[in-house]
Amino acid sequence: MISPQEARKIERFVVDYALGSGHHATTFVTVLDLDPPKILEHRLTYYTREGTLEVTPGQAVGKEMPGTTPAGREVRARETLKCFGCHATQLSAHSVVELDPLLMIPSVTCERCHGPGRAHVEAARRGAGAEDLSMPMGLEGWTVQSQLELCGGCHRHPSRVPPEQLNANDPALARFQPIGLSQSRCFKESEGRLSCVSCHDPHARSSSDPAIYERVCLSCHEMPRKVTTGETGHEMSHLAATSVCPVSPTRGCVACHMPGVDSGQYVLFTDHWIGVRRPAPGM
Repeated sequence: MISPQEARKIERFVVDYALGSGHHATTFVTVLDLDPPKILEHRLTYYTREGTLEVTPGQAVGKEMPGTTPAGREVRARETLKCFGCHATQLSAHSVVELDPLLMIPSVTCERCHGPGRAHVEAARRGAGAEDLSMPMGLEGWTVQSQLELCGGCHRHPSRVPPEQLNANDPALARFQPIGLSQSRCFKESEGRLSCVSCHDPHARSSSDPAIYERVCLSCHEMPRKVTTGETGHEMSHLAATSVCPVSPTRGCVACHMPGVDSGQYVLFTDHWIGVRRPAPGM
C-alpha cells in the first residue's frame, strides 16, 4: 500500500500519444501546451525486444539535457513540430507550424508521401483522364535522389551529417538508413537502380524475413551482364556474372553485410552501409 505521504509525491500525466512502430520501441508523449506547442517526452520507453520499460533514448542516466525532469524531457516548439512532423501525416489544416489535435492526422498515411489528395479524388469522381489523376511523388515522378530526400526527411538524409562524421563503425548512424545506403558501394555503382523501395514496400510493414531482402541482393549479384573489351569498346558475345560473394554466394547476405547494430538501449537497427564490417582502428 502507498502511504498518504507517498501518494502526495505521485505525479499523474495523461499520455496523449505513443510514438513508434512498436517493432523497436514505443515512446510516450504528453502535450503540455499548444501555443506555442510543447510536449513532455516521458522518461520511460517500452522496448519491444526486451519487453521492458527503460530510459528513453537521449535521456541516458547521468546525461544532463535542458528541460529534463524526473518525469521526462520537456520539448520546445521547434523540436515538437519536427517530432510530430515525422509521426503524423498532417499537424494542422491551417499551418505546418501549428499543432492542432482536432485536425491532426496521426500516423503516416498516403498523403504524407504523395501529397494532398483532394484534387486527385475530385478528378477521379468526374472521370478525368490519367494525366489529371497524377499526384506529387507518384511512381512516374520519382528519381532515386528525390526518393532518398523524401525518406531522408524523417529517416535522416546524408546531407544532414558532416562528411567527417560519416563512419560505418559509428553505431549512432545505424538507425539512419538513407545515410548508410547512400554511402554503400552497392548504391553508388547501381547507376540509379538501387533505392529504398528496391527492398521495402512503402505500403506495407517492413518484413523481418532475411530471404526477402537476399533475393534483391542476388537479383544483382547473380545477374549476368555483357562486358566490353578492347580499344573500340566492342561488346563481347559471352556473359559474365557480377561480383558474387566468395563466402556464401546464395544466402546469408543480410547477416554478413547488413548486420543488426545496437544503437543503444535495447534497439537493434539493420546496418545499411552494405559492406564488409571491420572493427574501427584501435578496437
